[in-house]
Parts: sequence; C-alpha cells; structure tokens
Amino acid sequence: MDIRKKISDIRKKHFGYYQFIIRSSIFFGIVLAVYLAIFLWIRHMPFFLRLFKIDDTFYLPWLSGLRKTDFLNAGAFAVIAFIIWNRGFIHKLKAFQRNWTETFILTTLALMSFAGHYYLKYWIGTHLETASQAIGFFIFLKYLLNALFIIFTALACYTLPLVGHFIREKWKSIVTFLVLGGLYFFLIQLFQKVWYNLSYFVARTIYHMLSWGYDRAYFSPGNLTSGPRLGVNGFIVGISDACSGIDSLLLFISLYTLIFVLDWKRLDRKRMWLLLIPGLLGTVAYNILRIYALLLVGLYISPEFAVDMFHTNAGWILFLLFFLVFWHFGSKWVYHKGKQKRSG
Repeated sequence: MDIRKKISDIRKKHFGYYQFIIRSSIFFGIVLAVYLAIFLWIRHMPFFLRLFKIDDTFYLPWLSGLRKTDFLNAGAFAVIAFIIWNRGFIHKLKAFQRNWTETFILTTLALMSFAGHYYLKYWIGTHLETASQAIGFFIFLKYLLNALFIIFTALACYTLPLVGHFIREKWKSIVTFLVLGGLYFFLIQLFQKVWYNLSYFVARTIYHMLSWGYDRAYFSPGNLTSGPRLGVNGFIVGISDACSGIDSLLLFISLYTLIFVLDWKRLDRKRMWLLLIPGLLGTVAYNILRIYALLLVGLYISPEFAVDMFHTNAGWILFLLFFLVFWHFGSKWVYHKGKQKRSG
C-alpha cells in the first residue's frame, strides 16, 4: 500500500512531465504514421500518381532525394539536443489542462492544411503552364502548407497553454537550436567530403557478409565521384556519401560532445573517453547492418521500396533507437555516484 501511495505521489508531483511524454509520443506517432502511410503505400497507388504527381522543379533539392536524409538528421540533432539541454525544465513542467474545443479547432486546421497541400499539387498538375510562371511562389506555398500541418498538429497535441509556456520560458533556447539545426545541416555537407574511405570499408565489409550466404555477391570499389558499388543477385546499389554512415558518425559525435559539455562536472571523464570508443564502433556497425538490411529488402521485397522508403527513413529511425539504448546503459557507468541528477 505504501509503494502504491509513493508511486501515486510521484505521478502527482511530476504529472506535467508525464503529460509531456504522452503528448510527445502522440505527436511524433501521428506525424510518423502519416509520413510512412503516404511514402510507403499511398503515393505508389495509381490514383495518387495520376492526380498528385508533380514535376521535380516544384521541390527544393535539399528536401528531396538523398538530401532529405541530411535534413532529417539535422532535425533529429536539433530536437534531441534541445531536449537534452532543457531536460531539467521539462522534468519540472506543471500540468496543463486540455481544452477540447481548442483541440477540435486545431485538429480541423491541421486537416485543412493537409488537404490544402494535396489540392495545391492537384491544381499544379492540371494548370502546369500557369504554375510554371510562378514556380517560386508555388514551392513556398506547398512547403508552407506542409509546415502548417505540422504546427497545427503539434498545437493540438501539446495544447496552446503548454506551447505558450515553452515559448515564454525557452524562446532563446528554441531560436538557438533552430539556428544550430540549420548550421548542422551545412556541417553535414562539409563532413561528407571525407566519406569515400568509410564507404569503401562499409561496402567491403557487407560484401564479405553477403559472400557467406549468396553465390552472386558483387563488389566494385568505384571512385571518389560514384563511390563503391555493392549488390547481390542482380540488385546493385551505390554506397555514396549519404549512405556511407559519415552523417551518423557526425550526429553521434555532436550529441556526445553536447552531453560532455553539459554535464562536465558530473561525469567521470576518463570513462566518457572510453565509452566513446564503443559508441563510434557501434555507430559504424549499425550503419553496416542498415545497408545489409537494405539489400535484403531490395532482394526479397522491392528494389524501389528499398532505395526510396527504407533508405530515406531507416537511417535516422535506427540511429535514434541506437543512441537511446546506448546512452541508457552507458550513462549508468559514466556519471559519478549520486550525481546523475537532472539539471534545472
């Protein structure tokens, strides 16, 4: 009975924190579900291709193709870094009551933004000559409607009072990490210039793994422009800068450094340096497994799905899972005893 009362007291004391966790899970769950449903299933259906497919000129290059992975990695870094930096504030959040009328209005606005985005794509497809005369405007409008869907969905999940509280108390931190995310995107482009050696190592390792189970494994070292090529049973992919894992290494090093700086006084620094080694090796290893899985997906499920959907999204999803598991266990070893407390 005492244990139940203690748990109940903890929940009451940190109810705002639990609210934040639940609402965050709902928000990211909705966004991820919609994203996966569209890219995995709906956008390949005949009616979608007929009504909503538009020319590539109406897309920003850095938000399409392989560059989209860089954008997602930069976004993941900014979000994780913001949460780590403000974890004490988040843990002490007070509870905010939900207004269901407000939630209904915001949800409706989110759905209208979502529908508006696809109506705009339909209109562009049926009025291509007119739209081509103002490409910049329609690109802006298309991405604005996408952004409004995300914003209204977030407001509906978190509630206006909670978002307002965050903005009032942490607006400087929000601006800082938005800028940091933008700078990080460009840092990825610079870091990828040393990608070839890692690509070669990854491709060569996977080739040996494939050789154990398949007779028709293929490997070509390629060059600094195209990168190594790797495949099995006729399904061949290039291991370019975006596939090499160099961006995952940069993301890991950046988050690790952030934690090091933030908790400098509470960490056993020698152990942190030692923990960095399995962290870096683990980052390379998970990327090898990701590309190995990509080849198996292309071989047994669909080459298009492997190169498009799986390649674009598996990297950042697996990295988040890897880093969360790695730090969950690693943090227990590197903090000084009795000092693993949340900062305010």
